[in-house]
Amino acid sequence: MATNRSRNSKPGGTSVATRSRSVRSVAPAAPVEVAAPARRQTPGAVTHDMIAARAYELWKIRGGDADQNWHEAEQLLRNGM
Repeated sequence: MATNRSRNSKPGGTSVATRSRSVRSVAPAAPVEVAAPARRQTPGAVTHDMIAARAYELWKIRGGDADQNWHEAEQLLRNGM
């Protein structure tokens, strides 16, 4: 009659200690921050969304007329400010 024994067991059912292998970790010790490459814009590439965001910032700071804030925001962005 054949008995099913695992390869790492001695007769009598006790297991044999296996050697542990040392494994080197490849993870960095500290988290590494990776930034996406910055998109370059041409000086004249001012979008509607950019103007709207800047005009909103101007309105939050001082209130005022929406058209005036829009034109000032557009001028600031086109001048690179």
